Order: sequence, then structure tokens, then C-alpha cells
Amino acid sequence: MALIDATPRSTLATAFASAAQHVIDVWREPGFQTALRREAKRFFRSIASEAGAASQRIRS
Repeated sequence: MALIDATPRSTLATAFASAAQHVIDVWREPGFQTALRREAKRFFRSIASEAGAASQRIRS
């Protein structure tokens, strides 16, 4: 961030740099990555379940 802070930039670049720093801060929060993995597992299980159900409907 030091390089970004030391150079003149537009309002858009400032907003982008701020948003990027926020994403990094959230990513580093304790428990965030664990929660993300848990939600990803739940999401992919749901997709697999729906695919299995669709496959059964097609076969019958």
C-alpha cells in the first residue's frame, strides 16, 4: 500500500485501492476462510444433490 499511497492518483484509483485493502483485511480475519470453506462445501453438496435428482428424473 505504501507505493500506492506515495503516488498521485484519481478518485477511482483511490476507491479501488481502498476496496482492495478492505478485501485483504476481511480475508485475514480469523474464521473467515473456515466459514468460506464451509459454505463452499454446502454449495457443492447442493449442486451434487440437484444433479443426482435431475439424473433420476431423466432416467425415469
